[in-house]
Amino acid sequence: MKPRELSKTLSSNWFKRYKIPYLFLLADSIILLLISFFIVKDLASGLLLNYFPKINPILITLILLIIIIFRFNISLLMFSKQRAGLYLSMFYVFLVLFFEMQFLNINTSPMHYIGNTLIKFFEKFLFKLPNSIDNIFEIFMSVYIYYLPLIFYAILLLMRVKLNTNARYFDILTGFYVTSLSDKLKITDIISFSLQLLIAMFIGLLSGNFLWTFIVIPLMIYSAHFLFKKIEMTFPIKRSTRNISSILFIFLPFFVVYGQMQPYLGVISLVLSFVVSLVWLTILSKNWMKSLIVAFFSFFLIPLFSLGYNPFLYSEYGIVSKCIPNEGEKVFFVIKDSKGDLGIRVRSSRIVKPKYKAVKYIGNHTVEFTDYKDKTYYITDYDFD
Repeated sequence: MKPRELSKTLSSNWFKRYKIPYLFLLADSIILLLISFFIVKDLASGLLLNYFPKINPILITLILLIIIIFRFNISLLMFSKQRAGLYLSMFYVFLVLFFEMQFLNINTSPMHYIGNTLIKFFEKFLFKLPNSIDNIFEIFMSVYIYYLPLIFYAILLLMRVKLNTNARYFDILTGFYVTSLSDKLKITDIISFSLQLLIAMFIGLLSGNFLWTFIVIPLMIYSAHFLFKKIEMTFPIKRSTRNISSILFIFLPFFVVYGQMQPYLGVISLVLSFVVSLVWLTILSKNWMKSLIVAFFSFFLIPLFSLGYNPFLYSEYGIVSKCIPNEGEKVFFVIKDSKGDLGIRVRSSRIVKPKYKAVKYIGNHTVEFTDYKDKTYYITDYDFD
């Protein structure tokens, strides 16, 4: 039996023996990770409501992420040429079509959403593409994400390639087949990573007050400690080093949360949290790769998820408070500029620029603004659709 069939680790040995399949797996994993980032980004910014109106954005996010996790497991099964991948690919297509049928009356279907959001991001920051290119890219992404595994296995069957049958069905069905391919990566580790991100995300999405974000401080410290053990990151601990590390790792999370309240400081604090933790951990451990993992996950990704909005959008305004109106109404944030004037923003890109001295939610989808001449203005969240 070939090493590819027996191997229990995603190691450099595989890369030496199977360069092209390994590079395809690596590229595919990066693409799926990028797509997951865009899904979470659209959830945090409120853009999912534009794609899927009248549907709970958390529900649609969970559906899309479940689809991506399934797809990632199938990619691993494709790499190891497991027969179970064929059955899972068929079920995967059925699952996607089932979800597609549930969204027939929605402007954007889950199948076209991924290509659509990638194109809009590209056109926002680079240049406008012809409609024909937009349509071709959306179709390509739909085929790549949803139908490529079935096409892959159809080709293997036509070529009469022998498929392996040593995959454990428990790992496949629970979505953690990757743990079968690595002695170091365990199911409990993946669950722990996911729970940490989910806690951070729910702090940002469901908390009734912006000050709840301070809960992320112990979460960031726990996450870093957890990763130190899991990736076996060791470094000499001197008394001076321990004191500096303790002060730094308590100060950075506090600085990130407090920085969101000040214009421009929100983005600056988030970037500094990542850079400072990366540099300090690299100095201590002499291992920049492990330091990068801890700095990115614990000191950038978790605080980013906990905010509940995109801090890189309208970074010139600080967040004063968060308001969760009645059920079915849009969450909004009271913002201020460098002069102290107030305005509001929702999770998406919509904003009322700061030029008022008071902002108050008065119920029935309505927010009241008072300017410096004591004149009042009203806006409803329907105006943000």
